[in-house]
Amino acid sequence: MTLTAQFELIGAALANASRAKILCVLMDGRAFTNKELAAAAGIAEPTATAHLRHLAEAGLTLSLRSGRSVYHRLASGEVAELLERLGGLTSQPYLHRARRSPGAADLLSARSCYSHIAGRLGVLMLDTLMAKGVVALQQETVEIADPGFFADLGIRLPPGRPQAAKLCLDWTERRPHLAGPLGTALMDHALARGWLCRGAPRVLSVTDRGYAAFARHFSLTREEIDRFTTPSGYTLTVEVPEERADAVVDAILTVVPLRWGDYDRVAFRSLPGMQQFRSLGAGRNAATGDAVTVPCQRLTCFLPETADVTAVLEAVYGAHPYEEPVILLAPALRSLHVRGRDEDNPNRFWNRPAADWVPPSHR
Repeated sequence: MTLTAQFELIGAALANASRAKILCVLMDGRAFTNKELAAAAGIAEPTATAHLRHLAEAGLTLSLRSGRSVYHRLASGEVAELLERLGGLTSQPYLHRARRSPGAADLLSARSCYSHIAGRLGVLMLDTLMAKGVVALQQETVEIADPGFFADLGIRLPPGRPQAAKLCLDWTERRPHLAGPLGTALMDHALARGWLCRGAPRVLSVTDRGYAAFARHFSLTREEIDRFTTPSGYTLTVEVPEERADAVVDAILTVVPLRWGDYDRVAFRSLPGMQQFRSLGAGRNAATGDAVTVPCQRLTCFLPETADVTAVLEAVYGAHPYEEPVILLAPALRSLHVRGRDEDNPNRFWNRPAADWVPPSHR
């Protein structure tokens, strides 16, 4: 087989959305069954079997039997490094869209890149190690300058092993995190000590013990690690005559408090506009030849994933005067920042002369 043919084999294996999803799950570093991978990729089990055969033939995955079950994993750490580097070639527009997808926030914060810590946490840890002089970068080579730091953590470095630490380009941060045997040892140590815990495939969650440990050993505050969270939920939009807008908002509030951080009853109300429609005569109103217009406001609010969406819709229908209200519901992510940061920012309203829009109670 020629080198070109091997490229074609690997390229063909990667050029499929379902196989790409399977590989992303396997980047977790653990082995998964065919059933688990099929569920993660949203495909049938026989289809997953065929895809796994393609990936194995390309040398990207291995299978191993344990009892009556067959598990699949990436063929090596080199394959994981290749996939992470390929992810780094992803165009910025696609990356921005991917950041808004459901579940993206957890992967952006901290995730496993096969056997080491990736995401924002992984990059921050490497930054700290360099700033403390624990490791030093010589072009693409990582030199361990202070082995005592790791000894104090309880991590034993492989004696005399070259390239105990390597760099891996983080595909979401576009900056390197620590890989190689040292990166593996750090992640194993963090999991064993309860600093991190595993969740969905690849997701690493920082525990309360972990926040304390990262602050103590890496000088990383909780705010630096979390920065922003982007919980998933739904954007609810309702068009309603202005005179009934208050009633619709009040009805929604009987089901969900519309909380946003330290505030509740958070909703947007547009200036009155004109809603147009034409009755087809099958409902309460007689058919109209031309479209009619009615002054309306547009109400928009965010419903968290835990909200009883059906109960919210029933509340809106109960308070709305229309036979068929215009109600839009779309999956969405919202941004919540960590409080206490950036308090001295000159753009914050409390650091500027009070503007007209600032409520008197907040001045």
